[in-house]
Amino acid sequence: MQKTCQRLISQGALIKLAPKKAKKGASSVKTKNKPIPIFGIKVKKRLVELNMTQRELANTVKMNENYLTDVLNGRRSGKKYMDKIIQVLGIDEKHYQSMREVV
Repeated sequence: MQKTCQRLISQGALIKLAPKKAKKGASSVKTKNKPIPIFGIKVKKRLVELNMTQRELANTVKMNENYLTDVLNGRRSGKKYMDKIIQVLGIDEKHYQSMREVV
């Protein structure tokens, strides 16, 4: 097969390749460009300051890592865990209300 293709190419024949079929699921899902909430930005900055990973924070707060990612990116509210996250990271609570806003 490869020799046949090379011979056709060397003779100037055009080969039309069939387009790849898109996989169902991930590639067909369109994501919306939602802004990241201030809470997510502050938590991520604080994680860097503390040299802590999201995985470590999720384990400390006793929540699922994927759920934490969704909370920080604004896809989930995470109301149940916000107080614990703020306490663990030592974020100033006077800015707590402003963290609920979206950038």
